[in-house]
Formats: sequence, C-alpha cells, structure tokens
Amino acid sequence: MNEDGPPCHCGSRGCLNAVAGTSALLATARAAGLPAEEITALIELAQRGEETSVAIIREAGVHLGIAVASLVNLINPGGGR
Repeated sequence: MNEDGPPCHCGSRGCLNAVAGTSALLATARAAGLPAEEITALIELAQRGEETSVAIIREAGVHLGIAVASLVNLINPGGGR
C-alpha cells in the first residue's frame, strides 16, 4: 500500500494488514484514547456515532478500496481479448 507506511508484522512497511488489519485499527483506536480492546468495541463505538472511531474505520475502508481496485486492474477481467 505505502512503502513509507507503518511497519507490518511481515517485516515490510505499509502493507494492507499494517494499515487496515484488526491489530492496526485497534492500535490506532488505543492511540486516540478510545476504549476498544476488540474490533467489536470499535465497531460499536462507530455505530453509536463516535467520530474518531468512524474516521478510523473510514480510513481503513479507503485502503481496502484502493487494494481491491488495484487487484481488479491487475486481473483485468474482460479486458485484453
């Protein structure tokens, strides 16, 4: 995703897991002072409208969207006939 991004457990930097995985989301939530020890707690906060949790999940969605779009472009279904 981003070679200058946060370190990933795989040893690389900025991997999808490092920016949108459960551990990354919970670490971001804890750094923001949110009481979210499990992903369900972060989701519940967002469902109740807590703005920081919504922003954290929204940012993860952006990263996931970029990854899916890149994968679709790589596979190029229906193209190059």
